[in-house]
Amino acid sequence: MGRQITNEGSQVSEKRFSDTELQQFEEFLKGCFSSKTGRFEEKAGLDLVSAGGKRLRPRLSVLAASFGKYNRNSVFGVAGAVELLHTASLVHDDIIDGADLRRGEPTINSTEGTHVAVYTGDFLLSKALLLLAQSGLDQAPVVEMARAIKAMCSGEIEQYRSRFVKPTPARYLYRVTRKTALLFAASCTGGAFSGKCNEKITKALGRFGLHFGIAFQIRDDILDMEASAAETGKPAGIDEINGVYTLPLLLPDGIEGARNILRRYVKKCADELDKLPNKPAKAELLELLNWLSA
Repeated sequence: MGRQITNEGSQVSEKRFSDTELQQFEEFLKGCFSSKTGRFEEKAGLDLVSAGGKRLRPRLSVLAASFGKYNRNSVFGVAGAVELLHTASLVHDDIIDGADLRRGEPTINSTEGTHVAVYTGDFLLSKALLLLAQSGLDQAPVVEMARAIKAMCSGEIEQYRSRFVKPTPARYLYRVTRKTALLFAASCTGGAFSGKCNEKITKALGRFGLHFGIAFQIRDDILDMEASAAETGKPAGIDEINGVYTLPLLLPDGIEGARNILRRYVKKCADELDKLPNKPAKAELLELLNWLSA
């Protein structure tokens, strides 16, 4: 899908820093749920976070924090919060879409019904807020995270109320910014705040996360049209079936036009990385961009 983004001044070690940290993060995340109480919501939460996923948002938090004074206890609180917020949103999405599968496994709403699924999503949200409160961050990043949650909900509500009405491409990008990209941005800035990065680095990382989130959603929408259910873990073309018109459906040149806009946002990400110091984390972020544009 375009040129490989490189940075000769950055080198990735054989064992990536974020890989090592995310191994520890997995244990932290699973430890947020008690297996001893026998309560449904605790087991369901543990099953959901154990089901896998890319862990992109926690990875971005970890990498952003390493541009400053890395503090595992603080950044894991941020990373855990964004991952649980994301997981809660997936539970609610599955309810709205009437989806039976998520990552190849039955969804909670398909096995337990809508009511239990709603409360499970709310339970995950409460866990996320607790982690954020316990992260030790100052008020500013917590407020930013709250604004991201609010925008995400507003974006989803607008999208749902506008089903079967085609938006303009510009309106699509506005919705994507709210329902997807702002949480990516908060993942980066939250990580940067946890590492006490300076203002210039924090803002560059936040813009990187915003552009990355938009590009990620466009990529996901392209895959929804191209890939099979076996590849994505959900029914292909589900957005169009539910009256949600994504970018490939809105452009005359379809998927290729969407790819061109994806490349544009990947380039915006690369421009923000140029403002960051050459550290191993920068090289890892560049690798993520190469994956995004592949």
